[in-house]
Amino acid sequence: MTGFLLRLLAYSIAVYAILFFANDQLPVRFAFAGFWKIQLFMVAVAWIAHSALEKAGQKGNQYFVRQFMATTGLKLFLYMIVMVGYAVLNMESAVGFIVHFFVLYLLYSVFEIALIYKRLSAR
Repeated sequence: MTGFLLRLLAYSIAVYAILFFANDQLPVRFAFAGFWKIQLFMVAVAWIAHSALEKAGQKGNQYFVRQFMATTGLKLFLYMIVMVGYAVLNMESAVGFIVHFFVLYLLYSVFEIALIYKRLSAR
């Protein structure tokens, strides 16, 4: 668990630095100064999901697969609720929020899946 948390922290710092400098280069419509809040949310969700999957992995492969599918489905549902909720409440900055949310979703999904694949390949 600690190894994952350290990798997640290092990855998050790198992603933050890239987005911090890239955000100034984006057109005003796509810029979102509060991207770090989305990133904190993604880090928290990734850590919670990984913790659940670690516990599931100790119970067997079939349980792990079911837990992985359930976790992925719940995350997608949660992400949709957050994006739609923000867009409804803050229409003027919704485009920038959704663009940053989607980019962070892709980056953290690739990170999580890569680590899970690496761990499963080692078994």
